[in-house]
Order: sequence, then C-alpha cells, then structure tokens
Amino acid sequence: MKLSARSIFRRTFLYVGPALAGLAAVALLFRVSIALGTTNLLVVWFLPTGWTVALLVYVVTRLRKYWRQGIFWVGLLVLLMAHVLALRPVVRNFPKLRSPTYMLAFMVEAPLWGIILHALCSPGFRRKQRPRAHDLN
Repeated sequence: MKLSARSIFRRTFLYVGPALAGLAAVALLFRVSIALGTTNLLVVWFLPTGWTVALLVYVVTRLRKYWRQGIFWVGLLVLLMAHVLALRPVVRNFPKLRSPTYMLAFMVEAPLWGIILHALCSPGFRRKQRPRAHDLN
C-alpha cells in the first residue's frame, strides 16, 4: 500500500494532535494554578487523573469489538461516573497517596470494567423480546 504525503500528514496529525492538545491543556492548568496559588490542588489530582485516563484507554482498546454498540458507551460512561464519585472522597481525605496505590486500583478496576462491559454487550445479556400478537399469526 502506497501512502501519499497528504495521507502521511493526516495520520501523523491524527496521533500527534491529541498529544499536543493534552500537553497544552496540562500546561494551561499549571499556569492557572500557579497564578491562583493552588499548585497543591493540581499536584494532588494529577496522579488520579492520569491513572483514570490509563484505565479508560486500556478498557476501550481491549473491547474494541463493542465500539459500535451504544450500550458499551453508556456503560463506560456510568462506570466512569461511579469511578470519579468514588475517587473524589479518597483524594480529598488521603491527598498524599502515591502511584502504587492507584496502580493497585487500576489492576482491580480494569478487569472488573472489562467483565461488566463484556456482559452488557454480549448478546445473551439483553432480555429477549416477547413475540407480539401480530407476529404470531
């Protein structure tokens, strides 16, 4: 397969663009936190946010076969909301947690999310519809 310069540029931008946007967002957060004098808040939330993104990327890439199903994305959103709601009090009460703690949570949550999403998306999970009266004739 021969790639043109235009398609190579597009593919490069597809991968490099989000990385540059992420770096710009982090730099902006650092700049705003320094201006407001709340650098501790950003440092406290940096590790949990990074591990949450790693969890999302891992689960989404492993369950690629379910991307076309709407229930996958709804289930992922519900799991993410539950994760953030559970993580917020932990970060507030224990701001000095280190990376191994979040790594352990990642190793527990990733398989659980995978099992839940796989169960939601598999054909046997959804309730079978009863035949309607006009279908019986």
